[in-house]
Amino acid sequence: MSTQTPADVAQGDQIAAAVAAALPAALDAYFATSMTGFVVAQAKAAEQISKCKVFSGIVRDVKKEQSSTRGVITLHTGTDRATDGVPAGCEQVRTERTDNPEGLAMARKVKSLIGHRVLVWVEVEEFTTGNVTKKMRVVRHTEDRGVPNN
Repeated sequence: MSTQTPADVAQGDQIAAAVAAALPAALDAYFATSMTGFVVAQAKAAEQISKCKVFSGIVRDVKKEQSSTRGVITLHTGTDRATDGVPAGCEQVRTERTDNPEGLAMARKVKSLIGHRVLVWVEVEEFTTGNVTKKMRVVRHTEDRGVPNN
């Protein structure tokens, strides 16, 4: 059994006092950093939403695109525009990559809405592959409008 001398107790009290004095500043710095990250994420989301086109459709299918891991969402919108590999009256949009939490959450959410009418907020993202610039329609937000009556 060890015994503490008065000097040990005094040193322990000094350490405890120093930790107690530093703790509020450390917590303030931690929360300021956490809130800054949160505010930055919210500002990015607001900017993305402001650039979006909003339209509605009925979710027909959600599949994983092997090459990019994105969820490919097929929506029946009644469009006249024909696209190879897409059923008549349908359009396709993509989620973020499903190997990140946001893309996976969106793909799962929309998959749970198959057969429902949804509002979708879609942003056109440009990306470069080699020397070629391409565009992709990426879902930023969805709202469930329920099962259609007809």
